[in-house]
Amino acid sequence: MVSLYSRINIFSFTVFFNPMKKILLILSFILLRQLLYAQKHEIDSLSNLLTRLKQIQNFEADTNYLNTLNELSYNYYTSIPDSTRILAEQSRVLCKKAHYFVGESIALRNLGVYSYIQGEYEQALNYYFEGLQIAQKINFRKGIARMYNNIAATYNRQGKYAESLDYHFKALKIREEIGDRQGVAASWHNIGIIYENQGKYAEALEMSLKSLRIEEELGNKIGVAESLINVSELYLKLERLTDALSSYDRTLKLHKELGDKRGIAYNILGIATIYTAQNLHKAAIENYLKSLKLCEELGDKRVIAVIKNDLAKEHYTIKNYDKALLYAKSSLELALEIGLKEQVQASHETLSLIYKATGKYQLALVHYEQFKIYGDSINSIEVENKTAFLEAQYQNEKKLAALQKEQAQKDIAKEKEIQSHKFQRNGFIAGFIVLIIIVGLIFRNLEKQKKAKRLLETKNREVQQAKEEIQQQAEELKAVNQILNQTYVELQDKSIDIQDSISAALRIQNALLPLTEEMNKIIGQDKYFVFFRPKDVVSGDFYWVSEQKNKKIIVLADSTGHGVPGALMSMIGMQLLEQLVNENLIVAPERLLLFIHTELVKLLKQKQTLTSEGMDIAIVVLSENNSNTTLEYAGAMIPLLLIQNNEVVEVKADRSPLGGFGTKHNFQKHTFELQSPTYIYLYSDGYSDQFGGKQRKKFMSRKFREMLQNIYLQPMEVQQKYLGNTLDRWMKEGNETQTDDITIMGIQL
Repeated sequence: MVSLYSRINIFSFTVFFNPMKKILLILSFILLRQLLYAQKHEIDSLSNLLTRLKQIQNFEADTNYLNTLNELSYNYYTSIPDSTRILAEQSRVLCKKAHYFVGESIALRNLGVYSYIQGEYEQALNYYFEGLQIAQKINFRKGIARMYNNIAATYNRQGKYAESLDYHFKALKIREEIGDRQGVAASWHNIGIIYENQGKYAEALEMSLKSLRIEEELGNKIGVAESLINVSELYLKLERLTDALSSYDRTLKLHKELGDKRGIAYNILGIATIYTAQNLHKAAIENYLKSLKLCEELGDKRVIAVIKNDLAKEHYTIKNYDKALLYAKSSLELALEIGLKEQVQASHETLSLIYKATGKYQLALVHYEQFKIYGDSINSIEVENKTAFLEAQYQNEKKLAALQKEQAQKDIAKEKEIQSHKFQRNGFIAGFIVLIIIVGLIFRNLEKQKKAKRLLETKNREVQQAKEEIQQQAEELKAVNQILNQTYVELQDKSIDIQDSISAALRIQNALLPLTEEMNKIIGQDKYFVFFRPKDVVSGDFYWVSEQKNKKIIVLADSTGHGVPGALMSMIGMQLLEQLVNENLIVAPERLLLFIHTELVKLLKQKQTLTSEGMDIAIVVLSENNSNTTLEYAGAMIPLLLIQNNEVVEVKADRSPLGGFGTKHNFQKHTFELQSPTYIYLYSDGYSDQFGGKQRKKFMSRKFREMLQNIYLQPMEVQQKYLGNTLDRWMKEGNETQTDDITIMGIQL
C-alpha cells in the first residue's frame, strides 16, 4: 500500500540534554511510517495457496502461481527479510522464462524492498529502475506508480528531498488517473513526510490528514494506523499536545490489534526513552537492550545504530565510560556502513562528549569537528570563507602598521632639519591650507549637484521604460485573451460533437439489447425484471436472451471499463453471442464461455499487444421437462443466486475473466433440477461495490444478498423499484456519485 521507507530523527547535542524533545523524537520511532503489519495468518494463507497451485500441470508458467509467489515474497519483508529475497529471485527467473512481464516487474520491486531494508540504497535503486523500465514497456501503470513511490522513498532516506518529492508527485498523478484511492492515500502520506523532513510541519500535517481521510473511507485499518502514525508525530512537533495524545491513543489500539515484531521493538524503544527523561537510567538501559535484541533479529541496521548511540549516552550519563565508548564506536561504524549521515553526526557528537569526560581532549576535538562537518556543510563553507577574509584583513593591517612606523622614523629624521624654517613657513602654510579647504568645498558642492542631476535623469528613464513595458504587457494580455476566447468557442463545438457521438452510440447499444417484447416472449411477462443503470451514457454491462433447441439462454455480462470503452466491449460480446448461439447453435454454457474467451483474445490480438481487456459473464440455460425445470449455469467472475423456500444459495463463478492472456481457462457447468418455485438473480459487481451510507463505505455483497432474500416474494416490478430507491438513498447519505455500471436481472421460475 505505502512506500517502503521510514525516517529516524537523530538526536542532536541539544536534544541529548532536552528530555521533552527526545520523547518527541522517540514517539517518531514508535509511530514509524512503514507497512509493518505482515500478519502470520496472511502468510499462512498465501503459503497454503502456493502449495495447492503447485499441483497444476506446468505450474511454474501459471500466472496465478507467479502472482501468489510475488505476494508471499512481499509479505515476508517485515518478519523474515531473507525469505523476501529468496522468493523474489525465484519469481524473477520464472516470470522471465514465462515472458510474464508484470510479474517480473513486481519481483524486481520486491528485491528492491529487501535491499532497502538492509540499508543498501544504491542496490535498491538499481532494482527499482530495472523494474520501472519493464513496467513502462508494457504500460503497467499501477506498477509504474509503485516503482516511482519506492524510488522516492529511497531518495528520501538518502536525504535527496527534491528528487524524492519529484517522484512522489509522479506516482500521485498516475494513481489519481487510474482511480487507485489506496495508492493516492499512500502518496499524500509520503509527500507529507518530505515536507516534515524540510521542517514544514503545517504543510506536512495537511498532507497526512488527506491520507487519513481516504484510509478511513476505505475502511483500511493498516492504512489508518499508518496515517495516524505521522499525524501524531506532527501534532507533537506543532505542540498541539491534546490532538497528539488523542491520535496516539487511537494508534496504540490499532497496533495492539495488528501486532508485529518490529512494532514491539519500537514500543520498547519508546519506553526506554521515557525512562531516560525520568533519569531512571537502569530501567532505560534494560529496555534499550531488549529493543536492540529484537532489531538485531530483524536485521534493522538503521535502528540498531540509533539504539547503540542511545546506550552510549546512557552509560556516559552514569559515568560508565568504557561501555559508553564501546557502544558509540559500534554505532558510528554501522552508520558509516549504511551511509546514514544524520546518525554519523550524532555518533561523532557522543564520542566527543565521552573523550572530553575522560580527558582525551585531542580525540574529543577531532570528533567534535566531524560532528560540525556533518551537521551543516554550508555553514562550514561560510566559516571557512569568513576565516580567509579575516586572515587577509589581518595581513593588510600588519603591512599598513609597518609602513606607518617607517614613515614616522623618516619624519623624526627630518624634523630637526626643518625646525629652523618652521616659524617662517607657518604663515604661508596656514594660508595655503585655508585656500585648499575653500577650493575643496566648492568642488564638492559642484560634484553633488552633478550627481543629483544624473540621478534624476536615470529615474526619469526608468519611469519611461516601465511605462512602455506596461503598455506592451497590456497588448500581449489582450492578444492572449482573444486566443482564449477563440479556444473556448472551439472547445464548446467539440463538446457538442462528442455528446452527439455518445448519444448515437447509446441508440446503437439500446438497439442491440433485447426488446421488452422479446424478453416477455422468452421469459414470460411479469416473470422477470432488469435493473440497468449505466455509470455514464453508454454502458460496459449488457444482458442478452435467446431461445434455441427448446432451451432458453439468459446472459448477463460486465465488460472491462465503462462509458465508451466498455460499450465497445459490450457490443463485441453481444455480437459473439449472436454468432455462437443463433448461428452456430451452441447452447452449452461452459462451451459458450470458452468460445467467447478464445474469440476475444483473437479479435483484440491480446497475445501480441499484451492487453487485458475482457469481461465477466454469467450464462443460464433453462429447459423444461414435463413439470420440472432443468437449470444449467456457468460463470466467469459473476455468480448465480438461487432462492428456494427462503434459503439463499450462491453458486460460485470460476475466477477467470474472459479475455486477457497467460491464464488457462477451464469453466465448470453447474446443473440443478428445480421442482419448487425458484427465484434466480444475476448481477454485476457495480451495486455491491457502490460507496455510500453515513460511513461512506461499499454496500457489500452480503448486504446485497440479504436485501434480495427480504424482497424476492414481491412482484418483479416492485423488486426493481426497491433496488433503485435503496441505491439512491445509499449514495445520497454518503454524498457519493455512481462509480460503475450496474445491472441486475431477477427471474421467477
